[in-house]
Amino acid sequence: MSSFRKPFVVKREITGSWINGRWAKDPDTPPDTFEIMASVQPLSGSENELKSVPEGRRQSKGYKLYTDTKLNTSGENCPDIVVINGEDYELFNFGSWQNNVINHYRYIVLLKEAIE
Repeated sequence: MSSFRKPFVVKREITGSWINGRWAKDPDTPPDTFEIMASVQPLSGSENELKSVPEGRRQSKGYKLYTDTKLNTSGENCPDIVVINGEDYELFNFGSWQNNVINHYRYIVLLKEAIE
């Protein structure tokens, strides 16, 4: 485990349903929470990073998150939420680096926006 990694809380919705094409959590069931060890770095704003973010979200506050833990991203039913500095960040893009030297997953996380 890297000494650069710190503990972060992850929220995972486990119950809900699709309503009008959007995932709606069950309001009576709180999300599961668990802790991961991860390192966080600011997004560089490079063209490659921006291409991995949905076009309408490219101005959102975001980070790169590195961890050994496989998490759910926005491409799945309900993305995991990582709490960074007291704010909720949704997992978007991910890459897997499993070369048996320093295995890890790399995620792009964006500040979760309220859905109206």
